[in-house]
Amino acid sequence: MSLRPKILLILCGLVLIFQTGCFRQSTFDLIPGTTTTTKIRKEPLMDMPFVWVPGGCYQMGQTRAEKAELIAALGEAQYRQWFSKELPRHRVCVDGFWMGQYEVTVAQFRQFVSTTGYQPTAAKRDWSWCMTDRFERKTGVYHQQPGFEQDERFPVVHVSWFDAQAMAAWLTENSTMTFRLPTEAEWEWACRSDTDTIRFWGNDLKSACDYANGHDITTNSDREFFWPHHDCRDGYALTAPVGSFKPNAFGLYDMLGNVSEWCRDVFSETAYGQHETNNPLYSREGGMRVVRGGGWYSAPADMRCAVRRGNCPMNTDDALGFRLIIEE
Repeated sequence: MSLRPKILLILCGLVLIFQTGCFRQSTFDLIPGTTTTTKIRKEPLMDMPFVWVPGGCYQMGQTRAEKAELIAALGEAQYRQWFSKELPRHRVCVDGFWMGQYEVTVAQFRQFVSTTGYQPTAAKRDWSWCMTDRFERKTGVYHQQPGFEQDERFPVVHVSWFDAQAMAAWLTENSTMTFRLPTEAEWEWACRSDTDTIRFWGNDLKSACDYANGHDITTNSDREFFWPHHDCRDGYALTAPVGSFKPNAFGLYDMLGNVSEWCRDVFSETAYGQHETNNPLYSREGGMRVVRGGGWYSAPADMRCAVRRGNCPMNTDDALGFRLIIEE
């Protein structure tokens, strides 16, 4: 399927659009790895860039090719247990929105915490989950002490759904616009970037290490997980600085891999059968929230735009972060 045009209006000369409160300026930039000009805005508090994601309609959920690939790799039983919740495939339309070009970084989350005095979930309770060859609960681990080396350029980890909500609320209070987590319909549309392939770069697993930081030969040599890995080297055993890999066609980085990302929706295995066509948001009662995108330890089966998981909103771990959007 051909890529959707991002921004067709190109003005002669320098274009600056000033707005009060929320955005410092609007620019039109050509992002390396994309073929069209991408509209970017930066919010003033921490200079966080947001990319314009045009609205559109698409088929949300797992393709037939994905199902065949998953069953061939894992078998019918594993497929039914982990991936049948990505069906039925259904038509969804979303309005345009501004999405964080990168996952929220250590520096940005630290600025939020230091400015507001907010106590993140993992820091308050003094423990979080860490992945070795399995999840282990470790004390003294939180966003500033993740259990491995990170600097301010890396995606923040060990953040709960409530932590992400709190940062979004703070940004909203200090601007004229609304910051929030994406719905899973918005997230999948942004990840696919108007493609219909298994991954936004295509169906070829050999290209994964050009676009995403997942479980690969590098991670396998460091951690020796028992699940399958990508047969390539991305150069990072754990998290990578945001923007280290090629972006998708919308100009968004790390939509697959690096860290999984919280979404706004309540998680339900049957949500797809209850979605509205336009701007669906599943908000019925439920104990879990949606997580998307896969992380640095994710196997090939979990590095797809259609993959969806549920997680307790109080949970934190060393491959779980978020990115924000702004309602237009």
